Amino acid sequence: MFYDKSADLNQGQRDYAMFQKAKSYGYNGQTDKQAWVLKSLLEELPDSRFEADAKYELARSYLSQNRLSEAKAYYDDVLGNHPGTQFVKYSLVDLCLVFVKQGNVNKVNETWARLKKDYPNDKVLKDAYAIVKGTLIDDPSFVQDAETIEILNVRPGDLENDVFAAARSYALEGNCEVAGNKLKDYLAKYAPGIHAVEASYYLGNCYFEKGDNDKALERFNFVIGRPLSDFTEDCLVGASTILYNQKNYAQALDYYTQLEQIAVSGNNRLEGQIGVMRCSYLRGDKVTAKAYADKVITHSSTPEGIRITAQLWRGRILMDNAAYDQARADFREVIKKGGVMAAEAKYNLALIEYKLGQFKTAEKEVFELIDKYSNFSEWKFKGFLLLSDAYVGMKDYFQARATLSAIIKNVAETWVLDEARQRLSALDALENKDALPEDGEREDVEINLNNGGN
Repeated sequence: MFYDKSADLNQGQRDYAMFQKAKSYGYNGQTDKQAWVLKSLLEELPDSRFEADAKYELARSYLSQNRLSEAKAYYDDVLGNHPGTQFVKYSLVDLCLVFVKQGNVNKVNETWARLKKDYPNDKVLKDAYAIVKGTLIDDPSFVQDAETIEILNVRPGDLENDVFAAARSYALEGNCEVAGNKLKDYLAKYAPGIHAVEASYYLGNCYFEKGDNDKALERFNFVIGRPLSDFTEDCLVGASTILYNQKNYAQALDYYTQLEQIAVSGNNRLEGQIGVMRCSYLRGDKVTAKAYADKVITHSSTPEGIRITAQLWRGRILMDNAAYDQARADFREVIKKGGVMAAEAKYNLALIEYKLGQFKTAEKEVFELIDKYSNFSEWKFKGFLLLSDAYVGMKDYFQARATLSAIIKNVAETWVLDEARQRLSALDALENKDALPEDGEREDVEINLNNGGN
């Protein structure tokens, strides 16, 4: 090739040939050879008319190889030793990229400021803007530059997209400390913003993670109140959870109902059904609660703890409706899992027998309750109180009185003592009534023997 014979040429021809040879290597992607030729040109022909060109191209070669420190050294050389050339502005633009790659935000800002000052109407400023935008978009002064520098010709919608994308990136990284402030700034500056729904979703999640539930709920409500979007479902999950924990069961019920209806995720649909069951039960709507308990119990993905709670609640509803056989079936399933719910379920089995007038069977169930679940004092004490009721039902007043007296003597809990004393007073009245002669005057006494069992 002609370029390979450059050694035979005079200096005026030789430096031109070497420079062209280096550019040829660069076009072909042979950056190592390109750098070698450029360095040779600078060493062998230090006074070459292509000195500034060679230094700039050498810096670009190193930049393409990600050899950032070497690239910066040659760009600095151009800035310091060739101030009157066109390569100064190009070097500044490329230095923006070097500093972006190095993560040196201060130097990016400094270089952008110099370009803005020295070349306010030059198209190189647009190239620099494209490079530094991702790094400086968080800076309000840079956003102002984008809005006011005419040569940049940045459309308002594009700038809003960039500001939002930067704020969202922090949220996606899990950096809510920064994301929260950036998202708030975005919503305030661009209200009503193109990305207001998505920004509110991410901001709501950040508030939720921080435990600021009122602000999280405000953002989630904003999303829920807008037309259905990709973020509605998750916001319904978050908002309904907050409302449920705040015991706002009416509003939580509304959101859980919506969640079941619109959820794409099977888990979220189940979450909605569980929520409807819980809120309906706690609001006293036992019909809806039972209907959703049926769904929750039969769903294959229901967590076991929630399934057992659903069976306990359904058993209570069935017992209240005198559907005793079905209630028994639920309570027996609960008993298999043990724990405090099993203690209540065992008590309820005894209560069903008492309600049916099967006082001996109720006595047997209570004894089993006391034997197996004595660690659960509430249900143990309720069992003893029910036992006294069963003895009254059998007209075994002696055993009823002995049971109540033992409770009063040995138990410290106020609610238990109050219940026992009420029963003892009722028993006294009952025994006095039974002791009156057939033709004697008697005072009607209202006796509520079922009080302790409910």
